[in-house]
Amino acid sequence: MGHLLAILMLLVSVQSAPSASSDPLHRVLQQLEQQTGYRFLYKDALVADKESTLIYSDRWQETLLDELEKWKLTARIDSERRQVIIYEDRNREELRALGVSGQVIDKLSGENLPFATLTMTTDSGKKILTQSNQHGKYTLQIPADEKEVQLKVSYIGYEETLLNLSRESIDIAGDLNIRITPSAYEISEIVITGSGNRTSDGTIYRGVLEAGSFSAAGESNSIRSLSLLPSVQSGTSLTDGAHIRGSSSDAVHVLLDNSVIYSRSHLFGLIDSFNSDIIRTGSFYYDIAPAKYHAPPGGVLSLVTKTGSLYSYGGGLGLSSSVVKGSLEGPIKEGKSSFLLAGRKSIINQVNIFGMDEMIAWGLDTNRPSSLSEESTSLNDRVTRPLGYSANFFDLHAKIFLENSPGSRWAFSGYAGGDRTEQETDRFVRTGFNSPGNRFEWREFQTENTWGNSSFNVSYYRDLRKRDSFMHFQGGYSYYYTGMLKEDFVYQRPGLNGAQQLLFVDLFENESELNHAYVSGEFKSGTLTAGVSMNFFDSGYREDSLNRPDFYQESRPFLPEVYLDLETDGGGAHIIQGGLRMQYYSDGDYLNLSPRMKISLFRDSPVSVAMGFSRNFQYLYKLSIYNLSAADIWITAVADQPPSRSDMISGGIYADLGRGARFQSEAYIKWQENLRYHEINIQNLDISFEDQPWFSNNDGYARGIEFMFSQRLGKTTISQSYTLSSSEMRNERLNAGEWFYSEWDRRHQFKTLLQIRPAEGLDVNLSLNYLTGSPDRLTLFRDSPDRLGTYIRADLSLSYSTNLSGTGIVLRGNLYNLTDRKNPWYREWVPIITTDQDRTNLEAIQADIYDLGFQPSVSVQMNF
Repeated sequence: MGHLLAILMLLVSVQSAPSASSDPLHRVLQQLEQQTGYRFLYKDALVADKESTLIYSDRWQETLLDELEKWKLTARIDSERRQVIIYEDRNREELRALGVSGQVIDKLSGENLPFATLTMTTDSGKKILTQSNQHGKYTLQIPADEKEVQLKVSYIGYEETLLNLSRESIDIAGDLNIRITPSAYEISEIVITGSGNRTSDGTIYRGVLEAGSFSAAGESNSIRSLSLLPSVQSGTSLTDGAHIRGSSSDAVHVLLDNSVIYSRSHLFGLIDSFNSDIIRTGSFYYDIAPAKYHAPPGGVLSLVTKTGSLYSYGGGLGLSSSVVKGSLEGPIKEGKSSFLLAGRKSIINQVNIFGMDEMIAWGLDTNRPSSLSEESTSLNDRVTRPLGYSANFFDLHAKIFLENSPGSRWAFSGYAGGDRTEQETDRFVRTGFNSPGNRFEWREFQTENTWGNSSFNVSYYRDLRKRDSFMHFQGGYSYYYTGMLKEDFVYQRPGLNGAQQLLFVDLFENESELNHAYVSGEFKSGTLTAGVSMNFFDSGYREDSLNRPDFYQESRPFLPEVYLDLETDGGGAHIIQGGLRMQYYSDGDYLNLSPRMKISLFRDSPVSVAMGFSRNFQYLYKLSIYNLSAADIWITAVADQPPSRSDMISGGIYADLGRGARFQSEAYIKWQENLRYHEINIQNLDISFEDQPWFSNNDGYARGIEFMFSQRLGKTTISQSYTLSSSEMRNERLNAGEWFYSEWDRRHQFKTLLQIRPAEGLDVNLSLNYLTGSPDRLTLFRDSPDRLGTYIRADLSLSYSTNLSGTGIVLRGNLYNLTDRKNPWYREWVPIITTDQDRTNLEAIQADIYDLGFQPSVSVQMNF
């Protein structure tokens, strides 16, 4: 009986004993990392869908190996370096290689981090540099005689990570996936990619292009931030133009996850059309772009969006001078898939602060400040008086990310956005011959600017079993509509007396539609990258103007492309990259070859040099009219108007001067053919030679030399650049076929950027721009054309970030054009009201129209 009672008590105790609870393996590994002080390196897809009952003990290493074995995983536990590498238990010979590859990963969210900088230092002191690619993957070759290396991983907005690795650990584990920790304040930065600094850990441009700084409307503008660089000529405030090394403002491709962005900005170029909250990073190729990019003459700005957290839900709420916005992200299936949503809506109609109503009138050319005397700009003498206004814009982003296995992932993304800006204006105009007793009257006119864009993209990426090999497929569709209406556009014609000018007020209206469908495939293995793409366009453009009543052009071209890129790495000291892109454009049967080559030498030395050549073609063009800050209107090349071509030779010298000082000098020569130029910019109604309202057979010639110096002193960095350049154009039917200066030509540019972090979380940025005047468009064809006055602008940006109870808070204030300087934008004939012997007249005089003056803005962002 006693034995039976003992057995029953034992059974009861076993049933009532608490059972070990199981947690997701990812969470268990995070807890072990905190408890042991070891660094754990693994890919999230390896541990997703797996649960563990592992509890920390003195025998945690043995227990961990037993636990991983259940899923055919194993680990390399290095007690000396206090790190654990988790990998698939495969044949070691299959993984052994004289190199290391893998992904750089956000430790908290599980996202892959593109364009992270990796610096490998060997036992002998040799440094090997690289960057993770757009998909977050990196590859580093280790010299055969090296057994120990130190790997440093840096990424702006993240804590710097140092790893000490042995040859044995790398050979056994195969891929080495590095998890790095975000800092309190996450920053989105554009990586500058030129001739000689493609992979430099301490590049002179590091930290220069931070999204959000120097905004005039409280929101980021990635395109405008490019103007801080010596290779970029600053555009005016109310356009999104960026002239790269003498090219026109439309000769830059802006990509969002490899899809072309046709609607680049809201509010006349002051705000990006895409929400900065979703941008992870980006790269800007201003020199020799790899052949994998369809690079027009001005370069490529490639932006990469976030994928959303694989492990926790979060988001953000923000409010600025111009918008209210929000974002939400989180896992769909923990460790395997995630979503990201973000949206913004304008509040200018509801909350008018800092003179946003005046900015609308400025952007729509209804009340721009000018150099007219006070007598001419008094209330009674104003020709135009702005009335009511309306400004509405929005953008929405959605993304779904799926990672089926450690090397296979899908991404589905969608975008919708648009603007509608309106302004009513009273204008003093002639009544005509039907009212002889009253020659003038006040009449109400309407100005409208509208665009809408929607797109969808699907992407599939897969790592191949061989290191540094992958394939990537992508496809998508984009629809884009734009419209501009100005009922009181001022047309100009020289009078019989050269000192006089005749002005006509009439309608100017244009609109366009663009449909773009595309598919592409890319394969990379080692140093070779090959790909193919197919683009289908359906475009239409209509213009109703005094010059061109009811003009219409339609085009349906397709553009197949094949490219090949080859990069040789001479142990990191010398890099030679060559590529060829072949393009066929169906409208006109144009077959073009686009070769690119760049050579970087002595990269391990304090002084290195680089040189390159590229030929690029342009098939889509953004129409630009000198005084209209309208939505981007795109047209395609047609059969009798060959695509634009640009040949550029460039080179540079790069010096590491030590103690945080760096210097570089670059020079270029660029030849261009078949550039587009709208006839209204010529300022004369009588010289319309084309069937279309733009000239397509313009030649271009640009050259320049650029200098930049950067010095880091503790928490302060100062960068100074100077550019000497020239940009000219020629058309056989203009100016007797002689060369004339481009309207964007500026001979000298001085730019200074001061960045200070006086306290933790506080950042102060000051930008100074000094640019000599651009040519006067009214005197372009003179032997020595006049130039506008000097352009000088100072901008100040202050930001403070902190963390309150797990919520990140970022406060930012921007003071644009700090000194409120009246900088000349363009010169034109303007009408004024005069009175002579009690007789009212409208007369035309020349005046400089000024760019945006002092403009403060604020924003607050909460991330949770």
